[in-house]
Amino acid sequence: METKYLKINTADNVAVAIVALPAGEKLIVDGKEIILNEDVPAGHKFALKDFTEGENVIKYGYPIGHTRTVKKQGDWINENNIQTNLAGLLEYTYSPTEVNLNIPHKNLTFKGYRRKNGDVGVRNEIWIIPIAGCVNGIVNQLAEGLRRETEGKGVDAIMAFPHNYGCSQLGDDHENTKRILRDMVLHPNAGAVLVVGLGCENNQPDIFREFLGDYDSDRVKFMVTQKVGDEYEEGMKLLRELYAKASKDERVDVPLSELRVGLKCGGSDGFSGITANPLLGMFSDFLIAQGGTSVLTEVPEMFGAERILMARCTDRTVFDKTVKMINDFKDYFIRHGQEIYENPSPGNKEGGITTLEEKSLGCVQKGGKSVVTDVLGYGDTAEKRGLNLLYGPGNDMVAVTNLTAAGAHMILFTTGRGTPLGTAVPTIKISTGSELAEKKKAWIDFDAGRCLSGQSLTDELTAFVKEVAEGRQAKNEEKCPVIASISKPYKGILGIRKSYEEAQKLFGIASASGASAFTIPEDLEEQEDDSKQFSEDREIRIMNSIRKNDFVELKETFIDFIYHLPKEEARQCQYLHKVMLRVQFMLQDTYGMNEDMKNQFANYYSNLNHLPAVKAVDVCYKILCRAIELRQEEAGKNETGYFKEYMAEAVAYIEEHLQEEDLSIIATAAHVYLNPVYFGRIFKSTFHMTFKQYLVKKRMDKAKRMLEEGNTSIRTICEEVGISNPSYFSQLFKQYTGKLPSEYKKEYEV
Repeated sequence: METKYLKINTADNVAVAIVALPAGEKLIVDGKEIILNEDVPAGHKFALKDFTEGENVIKYGYPIGHTRTVKKQGDWINENNIQTNLAGLLEYTYSPTEVNLNIPHKNLTFKGYRRKNGDVGVRNEIWIIPIAGCVNGIVNQLAEGLRRETEGKGVDAIMAFPHNYGCSQLGDDHENTKRILRDMVLHPNAGAVLVVGLGCENNQPDIFREFLGDYDSDRVKFMVTQKVGDEYEEGMKLLRELYAKASKDERVDVPLSELRVGLKCGGSDGFSGITANPLLGMFSDFLIAQGGTSVLTEVPEMFGAERILMARCTDRTVFDKTVKMINDFKDYFIRHGQEIYENPSPGNKEGGITTLEEKSLGCVQKGGKSVVTDVLGYGDTAEKRGLNLLYGPGNDMVAVTNLTAAGAHMILFTTGRGTPLGTAVPTIKISTGSELAEKKKAWIDFDAGRCLSGQSLTDELTAFVKEVAEGRQAKNEEKCPVIASISKPYKGILGIRKSYEEAQKLFGIASASGASAFTIPEDLEEQEDDSKQFSEDREIRIMNSIRKNDFVELKETFIDFIYHLPKEEARQCQYLHKVMLRVQFMLQDTYGMNEDMKNQFANYYSNLNHLPAVKAVDVCYKILCRAIELRQEEAGKNETGYFKEYMAEAVAYIEEHLQEEDLSIIATAAHVYLNPVYFGRIFKSTFHMTFKQYLVKKRMDKAKRMLEEGNTSIRTICEEVGISNPSYFSQLFKQYTGKLPSEYKKEYEV
């Protein structure tokens, strides 16, 4: 028989609809027939008795407010007919209750990373942390560079944490930023950290270094960008040192008592206090019984239920700190003219939460029944085992950051509405209902809605948490699940390498954009008579217009491109995506790819599946125009700066393809997405010789090295330097060295 309602506590005078119930529905509650007077949505409350105006509504065994008007048995109870009992500051009396969890200690272990200071991490990651928002772009570039160079082998992740703080902050704001950044630098989930400063910010690097206190100087390095010549190269040098150390770390058995979890509730609904939050409370109690630590925050979501926590404070000192924490937040609301009880969001109310007391009574259940051992200020780290309360507002993003800074290895995040939000540590999403878990499989890690059918899930959740602690990725860590990146096929041995390189680029874009796959399928180019011309000629013309920073040409070529798109909308979008990929590659390899452009491309990719073709055309054109604007700005500011960037790419390409006889200025210019004439001019300006002269020099230098080694035939050398005609090779070599290859070789023979 389907369960249609739940009466949570014997003292309750309302029940919760488990499923949507229609008006006229007959229910038997405690042997008494209740006929519903109106439709009651799932998660919402209905009256079990007649209420007079001003009478308390009881749920969880506690008042959650009082009725605004007379209400009849069977009425839907919601925010329109209940008013909070909360007011201003309250007087509290320390009346401790005896706590006996009666949970055995099982001597459980998990595999974690033991750090030099004795602390334990559940991840071994390399973190790049700016101490001022001014260097956000640099830290992102460094993270991307190290990922490309190492492929992340031997570490769990390579992450940058950009933020907008650290500069022009004063007073408490400045100190709070310092504390949070300090806690991040010292977090045990980071096997190595590069701290990046600008040099002129309020958060001075040297002062911040002292603020850290004791730290492992082998695993924490500093770079002040204003004090180095090339911040990217210097940063990569430091990161390579850090990577070399961190990549050797291995998991070892550590007691479960070392685990610290953050307890978080987001997007509450009527089931939050029935399924997910009580389940978290039971897990928290189990962890604490093993000697572990739980941290509970979001103080406004304790209002109305704070006495439950106060009664469990381990001593009078902790009680006084809890009272101060509650009243500090209430006082803040009062001083700023805010209603203390105005906390349930529109989503909360839609899900069945009516008053702040109701929300709080559900939220505090995450803390289980354990003793409260300490109260932490914002930016403080948990030092005492057991249940810790943490200063923090009822804001999801602030809360997860705060919990991470407090030292939580992972965060258990209950949600009745659903959210993709995560943070620097694994963030396990636990749904209050099975419908949400089914609908949002990419968000939800664990379905607590099964509790409604009577399932006991504590052991299952404990096993899941242990798996995450040992390396299993939570959904928020699966940031960019790339299924495949497929290149076009190319012929021959060199074609294998070309296909591989193209697939690598596609993989990088897929990872950056969050797409599941990026491919340039061969069948697209075969389906229409003019498809090859379309995919190559018109795409190249669009890119050339951007290379030349020519708005007029871009408009003309883009219109022509749109005019020749195939009829099918799906294929129209595929061609648009292909162009955008090629343009992004070009911008990355040349210049014009700043944070603004990265965000625009990222937003575009994240909406691939939602944009109709007509809208995608508009979005793509605006991005391409913005690319030209940024390139013009960059070129006007520092021409030599971007020269250096793509000349380095050109040199690398020459070195790699030196053995190819058809290596040319046209091919090299195309590789860096520049017009050959323009490329030739800046190449000569950079190297003080023409491309042809440079190519001959590189080939002759390589030939000299091979001749000096003395064990390679002239014909083989010819093949290796891309000159098939031995006579022509000998002629060039003599012009370059003054000697024939055979004469030069004899000088190095023993």
